[in-house]
Amino acid sequence: MNVSKVAPQKSLLLAERITISSFFNICIILASYIEILINSTFNLNLNSLFITKVLPYSNKEVHLAIKLFKTAVGFLIYELFLLILVPSLNLIRLSPIGLLLFIIAVNLVYIDIFLTLDLLREILIKIAVKISQAINSVFSICLFLLISYYFFDLRFKLEMMIGNSSLSLFELVINYFCFVVITLLVVVVLSLRLRVDITTSRKMRFFKYTIPGFDFGLQPTMLSLVRNRLFIYLSGMLLLLITISFIQATKENTLQLCLFLLPAINIVGLSYYDTTFELRRLYPFYRISVFREIKSLIMVGITLNMPLLIIALFELQDIGDFIFGLDIFLASIVIGFAFPREQGVLNETISAILIIIIAIVLLSLVVFPWILWGVSLCLGVILWLILKNERRLRC
Repeated sequence: MNVSKVAPQKSLLLAERITISSFFNICIILASYIEILINSTFNLNLNSLFITKVLPYSNKEVHLAIKLFKTAVGFLIYELFLLILVPSLNLIRLSPIGLLLFIIAVNLVYIDIFLTLDLLREILIKIAVKISQAINSVFSICLFLLISYYFFDLRFKLEMMIGNSSLSLFELVINYFCFVVITLLVVVVLSLRLRVDITTSRKMRFFKYTIPGFDFGLQPTMLSLVRNRLFIYLSGMLLLLITISFIQATKENTLQLCLFLLPAINIVGLSYYDTTFELRRLYPFYRISVFREIKSLIMVGITLNMPLLIIALFELQDIGDFIFGLDIFLASIVIGFAFPREQGVLNETISAILIIIIAIVLLSLVVFPWILWGVSLCLGVILWLILKNERRLRC
């Protein structure tokens, strides 16, 4: 036997096992994030709850229909991201049967993870019905932190352990496939046997606190965003993740993580229209013109992205990331006007999906700041037209 050929073959097999394991890990992480997104944005309001009670169906049937609908919406998002990972399949040498089982298992992973997490969420809510909303929020936050820790640290140890195993590629795929199918059957049976009741609760959407000495000329613009529940949750999660990274990683890695995470704060713009809906009819009486409102919104966007600007200049000597964050902020406001949360149960979910897609597209343009400036100008014009038309219709 030629020893010189054995070592490369072993290294190649190790890399392929790690690639398969990494593919499944990414799918698990992605499915978990999607479950958090769907359950954080899709909620029955009082009107929708009344309609479900009037329909000639049992609570269990309505509950299963809602669960299937949420799973289907999340599956569309999952498949969109999965298309990005498809080229990595060229790195794996699998037989046609093995490749077919691999593709089926990868798709079943989403259904398995989504239903499992949804079942755990329902069990916790069922145990503590009186504080169901708090339990739901705490579960989402803890799950987000746990999955983030798994993504940044734990999964690499698991991938290396599987890579060093003696399993062939086909045996590894078969093991994953059997595990996913068995787990899915158990979860489906438990979900069907769980007795549920469709409940709803009014979320505390705002936190009243003051910002001393703060005024941009249009104080309700900034306060309507920073007092919002979405801003509190986003800023809290980002601060916690950055703090953990600062403790465990190097300064350079923490700054790179900040450049990756900080643009997420800009999706708070999705809530702007809903938070100012009742107040907007009074804007003419306070002499708040469309120009003044847009100017204030742009200044708010600059303020929210100021930490990103400082880090980008310090780390990259470039403002591409700053313009990227500002574009997301303007795009989220436009989407919030197009899909108001109060006018449809699905609008919040649709808004979240659209802003994710737009963020992915804009992310590919970060290396071209002049294009991002053009996008900012276009979004500013669109926002001006929306505000002007909205004022005209209200008057």
